[in-house]
Amino acid sequence: MFLRLKEKFRPIAYDDFFELFDNNTTNEYLLDEKQYQLLLLLDGSKTEQEIMYEYDEKSRDVLKELLKELEQLGALEKLSSLQIRVFPKNYPIPYLEAMLWDITSLCNLECAHCYVSKYSSQSKGNDLSIDEVYQLIDETSSMNVRDISLTGGEPLMRKEIRNILKRVVDSNIHLASIFTNGIAVDQDFVDFLKSIVPTPKNFWVRHSLDGMTPKSNAVLRGDKMDPVRLFQKMTDSIRMFVEADISVSVSTGIHRFNVHDITDMYSFMKGLGVRQWRMAVPKPLGRFQMNQRKIGANWSDILEAYHRLIDLHLSEVRMVNGEIIAPISIGIEQVFRTELIGRPMNVFQRGDFACFYHKNRCSIKSNGDVVPCGYFDEMVTGNVRNGGLKQAWENPEMQKIKHICISEVTECRNCLLLDQCGTGCRAVAKMTNGAITAKDPYACYQAPFLKEVVLPLFKKYDFSLKTSEKCSEFSVMEQEVI
Repeated sequence: MFLRLKEKFRPIAYDDFFELFDNNTTNEYLLDEKQYQLLLLLDGSKTEQEIMYEYDEKSRDVLKELLKELEQLGALEKLSSLQIRVFPKNYPIPYLEAMLWDITSLCNLECAHCYVSKYSSQSKGNDLSIDEVYQLIDETSSMNVRDISLTGGEPLMRKEIRNILKRVVDSNIHLASIFTNGIAVDQDFVDFLKSIVPTPKNFWVRHSLDGMTPKSNAVLRGDKMDPVRLFQKMTDSIRMFVEADISVSVSTGIHRFNVHDITDMYSFMKGLGVRQWRMAVPKPLGRFQMNQRKIGANWSDILEAYHRLIDLHLSEVRMVNGEIIAPISIGIEQVFRTELIGRPMNVFQRGDFACFYHKNRCSIKSNGDVVPCGYFDEMVTGNVRNGGLKQAWENPEMQKIKHICISEVTECRNCLLLDQCGTGCRAVAKMTNGAITAKDPYACYQAPFLKEVVLPLFKKYDFSLKTSEKCSEFSVMEQEVI
């Protein structure tokens, strides 16, 4: 019998780090280099006996044990004939782990906080063709990119969206999430999505909703639709996904007209049945630059609302046998995540990368431009139409941005909160203070709040909070895309 690693299990190697990744469950199994090299032999071209011959007698018992473990995981198949699997060899240096892809510049709303509004309007009519989309997916697969998330514009405005989603899944790339405002969602699309995603609970629909009433929701989502009809469409869409047992994460932009309703919205979100609620203050980009004075909330109200919400949420959380039991998971940009409970929180070092969360990630714009993240529209390091994704990712200008160290943000060097803050978001710093190595004023509000309010709340409810000096462990600094 010929041994082959099942298709949805992918060996991944980068920076002396080796893992077996399960596309279906998103489980990661750490490996050493010898175990990784063994997995590459499991391509369906050799029998167990032939593989054994490649190892000395001392190693064979260990090898048999590893093969047994792979069988128990359901990762190994035994075939009666040659069916060779080709593992990706076109690895970029450094490794590209994930990408956020604006699949279209088209949108059915005109949101007051849209950070891609200018870029999308300039790109209309210049989106990648479906053949170019397929070529990019093929290149992404050849690079063994782990995750793809699709956004826009509004992804469902792309007429070939179903073909694109299926192509990603069929190319053995983990389809991590799709962002949507829900207006174009119907039951047929929900059923289609459930049919192509191997494990719906490990795929996220990132759904927008910015208020618990039609009026407060419409503050950000604009007046392109009647507010009542808009609210109904968005909440109906959320309920359809929830009823289909697809994981829903609702994203809420905090503004002047919903900030005082945060704890009520918490109950509302639980009632909708969503698994996760994430909120953030809209970034000072795109349309929000024009609308911030009119609809932006002040920081004292924002932090007071966050305080009440976190206090209420922690009162409902329990730890049972090391597992977090909560009615819903919440995430508040740079200050709190439910997942922090029982997991290490970073203590940043001055040599760490200023945006380590995005160190192995990039964004693709609808016209094929490759940028460091979705907020850096003007920092184009290549285009997939001209040179491809790998070339744009390996571009020295891209890697220069990715490798900016905390110590390079000179205004923050002597800050007593630097070890918890890590200098914040580089895109916000550039938009507000003119340079990618400048201070992020959003972080300057949130870092003291983390230390003076959030950490004491953990103690209030007897939750231990570990710290780690390894940025790979966990951080509250992951950026929310709202």
